[in-house]
Amino acid sequence: MSLLDLPPEILSEILSHSTTATSITQTCREFAEIAYTIPSFWCDIRLGPRQCMWAGSLDLLQTRLQRARSPLKITVSRPRGSRVNTALVNDMYTMLSVRNMHISQIHIQTESARSAGRILYTIYPSLLTTFPKLTSFAVIVDEDPWPNPHKTHWPLLYTFLERAVPCFTNLTSFTIPTYESSVPVFRPGTSCFNRLNTLIFDGSFEGQESNMAMIVALLHHTPQVETIWFKTEIKYTTMDLGSSVIPRTIRNFADVPRPAFLPCLTHLAVSTPGAGSDLFRCIDAPALQDLHIDGARRIRDRDPDDVDTSWVLWYVASQRLAIRELGRRSPNLRRLAITDTLFNRREWLWMLAGTEPEGPPFRSLESLTLSQFLPFDIKHDVEDAAVWFDEDILGSYSAEGMILRRLAVRRCNFPLSGATLVDMFKKSIEKSATSGSSGSFVLAIDSSCTGITEDHITELTAAGVLVKNVGEVEEHEWWAQGFRLDPRDSHVFI
Repeated sequence: MSLLDLPPEILSEILSHSTTATSITQTCREFAEIAYTIPSFWCDIRLGPRQCMWAGSLDLLQTRLQRARSPLKITVSRPRGSRVNTALVNDMYTMLSVRNMHISQIHIQTESARSAGRILYTIYPSLLTTFPKLTSFAVIVDEDPWPNPHKTHWPLLYTFLERAVPCFTNLTSFTIPTYESSVPVFRPGTSCFNRLNTLIFDGSFEGQESNMAMIVALLHHTPQVETIWFKTEIKYTTMDLGSSVIPRTIRNFADVPRPAFLPCLTHLAVSTPGAGSDLFRCIDAPALQDLHIDGARRIRDRDPDDVDTSWVLWYVASQRLAIRELGRRSPNLRRLAITDTLFNRREWLWMLAGTEPEGPPFRSLESLTLSQFLPFDIKHDVEDAAVWFDEDILGSYSAEGMILRRLAVRRCNFPLSGATLVDMFKKSIEKSATSGSSGSFVLAIDSSCTGITEDHITELTAAGVLVKNVGEVEEHEWWAQGFRLDPRDSHVFI
């Protein structure tokens, strides 16, 4: 086996750690033998800033493609700037097109939907056949200058997707930006997304309000989806949801009926306020079990005394409409996580205790996570918008005969006492024993829970509650996750 069988980057690394010709030869031989037994070594191909400027990248890519024996996983992160060798980059994409039938994952992060469209059209120049090996597709766009009347609109991402998605017959994971230029619109009856289980709408860099007509139209093609992650930068919405249809846009073929029926959806994570709250009113998900309402990116850097009262009232009202409609359509919710979100006292009570004679809306709820509720909110002293939480609200849940098995309180300044928690958990444990149900009891707290003493922890532990003190919990910045994003937001649940 020749030393030249190894990529130049690896040879350089070996040379930096070798002292004699003999040791270099032996190290290369051993390394090559190991490398050939690791499929991912050749099949995980990353085209980033370094590859876009180095002349040897094309030869290295060709070598890796020749040696790959497993489906290819392609990650493209195209840099900006004058140092990028455009001809080299295009040649690499063209080289990938020869092996596009063997790609199982393609993840692209670029500056615009137009750039993403250009890359994809180069890698998939012909869409006259299917690509059954492709299971994961993701595009992240930093900004969206479209529409611009002074520039050509081709090739846009959505035009590629409208042609390509029906050819990607085995897609299980699909990630796109929320920009209009990135959301495909399919004719009713189009066969697509037949195996899709994870759908991500990433609005991390969103510069305009999401087009819910297009997004809901897309959801009508994904009845088998199990996980949806939908978070946006824009903190407002102008969509009128007073009708059973959403008016068509210039790209929709007709008015879009709501709700979209998603019988398999079990995991949902949305941002709020804005289009995420609107989504509650646009879907019917009777099997939903996990819900994360995430307001972590709303305005916090302003003086609380300068907060726009009308915005607070709109926020609280929109949350009320959204959560009420969700409660009606998704009564089987089991795990609820709420991060930095404005609910008035009435809605908190409704979520946990309900109203007479209906009772609690989520009768199967067994896990509650509350995160990042800080003193900023208590200054929103607005009629019908007392956005605060206290132990009486938590106590109302146990008073309704419900069993709360898991509670997490992180980075919150709630007036919450250890005595209340002890009482609530003891009641839940007693009701669990009486009903014959099984399952562990867990309390997760951090340094913000100053009302809970060591004596309370000892009493909870003696009662059978596992107490987790997680220390100082940092804010989770979902908008900075990129391809590392967890579509189920597992970090918020216990």
